[in-house]
Amino acid sequence: MTKPSSMSDNSTKSDGERPRGVLRDLALLWRYVAPYRWAVGGAVLALTTAALTVLALGLGLRTLVDEGFSTNNGGLLDQALFALFGVILVLTIATYCRYSLVSWLGERVVADIRKQAFSHILTLDASFFETMRVGEVLSRITTDTTLLQVVIGSSASVAMRNFVMLIGGLVMLGVTSSKLTLMVVLFVPMVVFQSFLLAAKCAAFRAPARIALPTLVPMSKKA
Repeated sequence: MTKPSSMSDNSTKSDGERPRGVLRDLALLWRYVAPYRWAVGGAVLALTTAALTVLALGLGLRTLVDEGFSTNNGGLLDQALFALFGVILVLTIATYCRYSLVSWLGERVVADIRKQAFSHILTLDASFFETMRVGEVLSRITTDTTLLQVVIGSSASVAMRNFVMLIGGLVMLGVTSSKLTLMVVLFVPMVVFQSFLLAAKCAAFRAPARIALPTLVPMSKKA
């Protein structure tokens, strides 16, 4: 937990000078995630299964069209349809397991963080609350931990799933057409780079509201 002196130092800074976090700071969450290793392992397994199943779905559709419809082979068409239904069933189960596990994991981790933060606040003396705004403390316990819950319970798993699908899709595309793979590798990063620029601008627009939130919390409670 953050020490009282550091929290009070942050309160003396101007709102526009709030320090930015970095990705490596997310590694500090591991000590809260570590007690739930079995949930992490199950979520990774379900995530990998779902990503590979999506890739297999494309192969199933290709077989259905190329071997079933093109050759007018009824028996092969039936087999392809049953295989496709099996892939969809596996995808449904894997997606359900992934979503359930990561959502439960996010809830448990955030609950542990809030419990530790509140226990630490109870140990602080009265002088701390003379320099630290109550709205700032409430924002740390509620809003900041909610953002962590979104990262752990949703964003991280979606990013990992998309990364696995990206690698698998590039491999499959490379086997199918090397020319098309080269075009994707050249032009897709340009689109992604523009998306990052747009996301940065949106984050800049959100910053004033996030900074003003600690001041609005006590005002709303008085109202």
